[in-house]
Amino acid sequence: MENKDNTRAHIRMDVVLLLKYRKLTPEECEDLDSVTNNQDRDELSPLSFSLRPFMEGEGREEEIGNIDPFILNSLIDINLKLNLIISAISSEGKKNIFNRAPIEANLSEGGLGFTTMEEISEGDICALEIMLPVFPIAIIKTLGKAVRVTALPEGGTSLGLQFINIKEEDRDKIVHYIFKKQREWLRTNKAKSG
Repeated sequence: MENKDNTRAHIRMDVVLLLKYRKLTPEECEDLDSVTNNQDRDELSPLSFSLRPFMEGEGREEEIGNIDPFILNSLIDINLKLNLIISAISSEGKKNIFNRAPIEANLSEGGLGFTTMEEISEGDICALEIMLPVFPIAIIKTLGKAVRVTALPEGGTSLGLQFINIKEEDRDKIVHYIFKKQREWLRTNKAKSG
């Protein structure tokens, strides 16, 4: 179904997030599956560490049933936060998402818009790594196709990327994040006007 009235198919929100991106070479574009698979293995992520230390050993499943769910969830939260710290520290000297400055972006489940100084043309494919400022941490690795490229008078380019191979679970994380930000925005505006 063609959308002729220029309305968007997805809810969008201006947000601040961490973003790492790079334009793919023509060779990489020929084999997009290998780029995505290699991107998942590029570096340690905060979620790459297993929660197994809490679960190892015989009979542990029965013992877990006796643990207060609040304590178990707290231990898992602590483990995830420690993994994030370890990932950030272990990335010393490497260019990764943890040593990027936050940027303003327009985010939806279908794509991402932001301003860049890099030369990207319409139709180019970019490898994306997006870190949403939520807990548990959400790092989304996907590919985006440049569908809108607009030169800005002050320099740089306004870029609109459409996700082309995003996992459904990552799309759900984005939707959840956007709804959370909208709720915050509504509460803030209600408090200001009330």
